[in-house]
Amino acid sequence: IQVYDIDDQFMGGPSLMACPVLEPQEYGPNSTPLRDAHKRRSVYLPKSENKGTLWYDFHTHEQYEGGQWIEVDTPIDRIPTFVPAGSIIPIGPVTQHASADRDAPWTLRVYPGVDGSFDIYDDAGDGYGYEQGEYMWQRLTWDESALTVGPVEGSYPSMVKREYEIEIIRS
Repeated sequence: IQVYDIDDQFMGGPSLMACPVLEPQEYGPNSTPLRDAHKRRSVYLPKSENKGTLWYDFHTHEQYEGGQWIEVDTPIDRIPTFVPAGSIIPIGPVTQHASADRDAPWTLRVYPGVDGSFDIYDDAGDGYGYEQGEYMWQRLTWDESALTVGPVEGSYPSMVKREYEIEIIRS
């Protein structure tokens, strides 16, 4: 079991593996520049029984085979993050609060390599209406030839018709 002793990588759900940098790389105490600054780190990409072994760098879209250690760049402005093949990642607009830009399109990033699915849940973003069934679900399915966006199930008073931009990730 290769991953048992790895304590500086974690999965955020089934589709995002974050590998934060936990040691000083550019500056030490009191903002002292480090002479031998390391701007890379080792990351283990596990093999997956249900998703295959292909992984994508979230930022560069470079592909890697699972079951190996790799060295990755660690610039100060991003956390190394990896996505297994078959994942669908919805990315909404940057907003300051839950009600801003509710009708702005979302990007659906599809990471090919194996079939996959994702369920979108949405609600008003405030209040307790979701407790009375005021929410929606929508299933997204990738089958290596196309992305199927299923019907919207449910509703809530301020619901908007969501538009999606599809981005199929290739290295």
